[in-house]
Amino acid sequence: MTNNVMATYSKEVGGDYPVWIKKGDNLQGGGLVNVADIPTDTGVLQEGTMVIFNGIGKAVTVVKSSDTTNLAKVNGLLAERVRIPLDKTVIDVTCAVTREGKIYADRADIPASVEALLPKIEFVREA
Repeated sequence: MTNNVMATYSKEVGGDYPVWIKKGDNLQGGGLVNVADIPTDTGVLQEGTMVIFNGIGKAVTVVKSSDTTNLAKVNGLLAERVRIPLDKTVIDVTCAVTREGKIYADRADIPASVEALLPKIEFVREA
C-alpha cells in the first residue's frame, strides 16, 4: 500500500509595487527571520526591509526606521519579500539578504542615515 499525498496551498496577498530597480547578488547562505518580526495583519515582510545580517544561517535582526538603536548597525536589505500564511503555524522562515543594487528608498521606508552603511546600493528618492 502506498500513502502518497500531494497538496497545494495558495493565498492571494494584496497590492504589489516595485521596490528594487535592480538587485545585485545575494549574500551566500541567507538568514532566518523571527516569525514575530513579520506583520500579523499581512503576513508579509516587504523586500528592501533593513536587516542586520548576523552570519550564514543565523537569525537576522529586522530593523524598522524608528529603531534608532539598530539603524547604525544595518548591513543589508531583504532581497525578496518574506510571506507566511496567516492561518498556518510557521516555525522557520528563511530570507535572502543583499548589499548591492538600486532601490526606491522611500517605498522601502529606508532613512537617509542608512545610505552610507550600504555603499554598493544606489538609493533613489521619489519625494
